[in-house]
Amino acid sequence: MLDLDQRLIRFLASAPDPTVIVDGAGIILFASTQIESVFGYVPHELTGGRIESLMPERLQRIHTSFFKAYFTAPNPRPMGAGLDLMLGTKMGGSFQLKSA
Repeated sequence: MLDLDQRLIRFLASAPDPTVIVDGAGIILFASTQIESVFGYVPHELTGGRIESLMPERLQRIHTSFFKAYFTAPNPRPMGAGLDLMLGTKMGGSFQLKSA
């Protein structure tokens, strides 16, 4: 029988949307295979790196301050709620993620 961690990883890996899990320092702990279709990275290229690697270079520094502020007072919310996030791809492109 699979333990809870293994079941969670299988669940996240099978989700239809790209999933990234980071720790409190912004280090990527998990990236689902669906990340490749959106960002161009295979999961192992991201694991152990910083979450800012998924943003255009010009926005990485500002994101770090937002990230730190969020972890000072975390609360459940959809990613980028109230913001129009810019995300970057492996090939240097970018796209805007519109929040609901």
